[in-house]
Amino acid sequence: FGDEAAFEWTQMADNEKEIPFTVPKADSEISEALAKTNLAEALNKQHEKAKVQTGSLSLEISQNPGSDPHLTVKIPSFWYPTNLHCKDSKKPFSGAGASAVGAPGIFIGHNSVCAFGITLGYADSEDVFLEKLRKDEKGNYEYMNGKEWKKAIVRNEKIKIKGKGTRTLPVLETHRGANYNNALQKYDDVAKTTYEKSEEKGIECMLSYAATPLRKRSGVCLGIYKIIRAKDFKEFDSCISHFFTTSLNFGYADINGHFGYVLGGEIPVRAGERGSELYPLKGYTGKDDHKGYLPHKLLPKTLDPKKGYVISANSKIVDYDDYPHYLGVCWKAGWRAQSIEMSLKKLIEKKQKISIDDLHKIQLSNFSVPALRFTKLVSDIVKEKGFPKELSDEERKLAEAAYKHLDGFDGNLDKKSSQATLYTLVHGYFVTEIVATGFNKAMETKKGKEFVEKSGLTADFLANEIIFGRAFDKAKAVKIVLEFEGHLHLNVIKMLQNHDKSWWIAQSGGVAMALSKALIAAYKKFETFPSKDWGSVHQGPIAHKMTEALKQPEGTAFDGPIVSFSGDMNTPNQNKSCGLTEVNQKGSSISLRFLADMGDLRNGCRFITPVGVCAIVGSPFYTNRVERWSNGEVPKLNWHEEDARKVSKYQMKFCASSNPSGLFSFPVVIVGAAVAIALARRVGIF
Repeated sequence: FGDEAAFEWTQMADNEKEIPFTVPKADSEISEALAKTNLAEALNKQHEKAKVQTGSLSLEISQNPGSDPHLTVKIPSFWYPTNLHCKDSKKPFSGAGASAVGAPGIFIGHNSVCAFGITLGYADSEDVFLEKLRKDEKGNYEYMNGKEWKKAIVRNEKIKIKGKGTRTLPVLETHRGANYNNALQKYDDVAKTTYEKSEEKGIECMLSYAATPLRKRSGVCLGIYKIIRAKDFKEFDSCISHFFTTSLNFGYADINGHFGYVLGGEIPVRAGERGSELYPLKGYTGKDDHKGYLPHKLLPKTLDPKKGYVISANSKIVDYDDYPHYLGVCWKAGWRAQSIEMSLKKLIEKKQKISIDDLHKIQLSNFSVPALRFTKLVSDIVKEKGFPKELSDEERKLAEAAYKHLDGFDGNLDKKSSQATLYTLVHGYFVTEIVATGFNKAMETKKGKEFVEKSGLTADFLANEIIFGRAFDKAKAVKIVLEFEGHLHLNVIKMLQNHDKSWWIAQSGGVAMALSKALIAAYKKFETFPSKDWGSVHQGPIAHKMTEALKQPEGTAFDGPIVSFSGDMNTPNQNKSCGLTEVNQKGSSISLRFLADMGDLRNGCRFITPVGVCAIVGSPFYTNRVERWSNGEVPKLNWHEEDARKVSKYQMKFCASSNPSGLFSFPVVIVGAAVAIALARRVGIF
């Protein structure tokens, strides 16, 4: 499309002044101080400085941390409630919160001294390299690295397949990463975005993947094991240093009034220019290799920041005018962080102390900054330019009806809002309209036509999979995230603000025509909904993979109920739609909610996960939390053992004993039969 046209879709939110940094310039001194001086001394200095600058404000807010990470909500749940106590030890511990299967501790929750939460950091910890390979005289692969050829590593993966023996799959590796042509390149969607062929005889082009899942060391289990024993920020930061993972944001607060933030994970030190990692790198040149990883002590962190709060919402972490180390630029756009800060500032203006109830309301906020800005721009443009004369009477009526219904929208995507539904459709159809016309224009050129014929790219794929950022993981094995995800709304707003200079809008006949077409298409679809409220159309199942595998309808078999959602991808209460004009919910959502009162850990903490406490289909506890979770309820988190026993209806006790031999098979048969009967009833067999 040319650099200028492509740039309109690829602007990031780093330079948006209204969107806050997780560790802003004034607070990032702690990162350098921690790297250069004694940790305890640096922390004490930072805390004293914070108390002088903010008075009691930081202490008041620090007592109320909250965490609500976003994942695809499904059965079985990624998280499960955990209550851990160890009294018979030289180092006893006690804690409650959320853990993951197989983890020796708690990821999100609290121990007896501090509370902690996690979100994805979105620092760029992975790269894709284009490799040139050839076979030597003996038929072995070697790959180009600058001006020399190196021998490729061949790792034979043995995969046992039931009833079919063992299959050996050779995996090629360069020093940059594992080749994944066999794994992902066979999917058309992936091939379209990584199109590259060699014109050199005997040379093959392949893709290698450099990322934390493929690195051999990982200390996550050790870090989780230690967190439940942490007694202060110094020990907590030390725990996070073991997380050799994709980047993670860690929030921290303790009973002594301190609160802070630590970025964990492995971030590569890149040899290439900043920003080049957004594209597949030409690995065969040898100029873009990783030079190692940033040591944990150099990663961003802060304790008791002077503004009195820390916001982490997958958005930009540091200001590169101040922070010297490169973390990438692929964070989410930051609209949620901006909305959260707006709410906090309003509360701070009214009172000093921010309560758990206040933070709970912020977690449930359905306010979208870009929704308000987009609809305001649409209103201003229509008032200024009117509707094009080329519209038929029927088209004009539809455009006017849509405009009148949308006018005055306050940006809140609440379940009962029909304006939220129409806004989502108008925005989606505006994007598909200008992408389709721009795509067709580009295909008129010889270069554009040749590229499309070779890659198979389509306008719909460009709009939904790339620009909107809908995951195209057909194997449903990983969560593929594009850098464009979340920045779509920012770029649309910038196009409307400068519509006279936008190449894409010009291809649609100007801004008045482009918006008119979007309003007309949106209102036509809007009118087809029996109930037009956002919660009636923005729905989705709590899905189980077995339901799809059995080819059963959504919401049946192993699935939980169909749930109504509020919010969208840009609201603190995040619930992403399936596509640009597909308003059903299918994607990232709130995977748990946690709130802590550091002044009363026993009675003041709240916690909920989306599904149930039993993963056996047919159990009354299979989805017993879904309704409360979808309504935004966050019940008390029982920490003390006697409190947990009081509210428990059933309890299971595990005892260390000799091998029960055949006795174990009887309850397994009973449970298996119960599951089969419950499933048969759900799918209507009897």
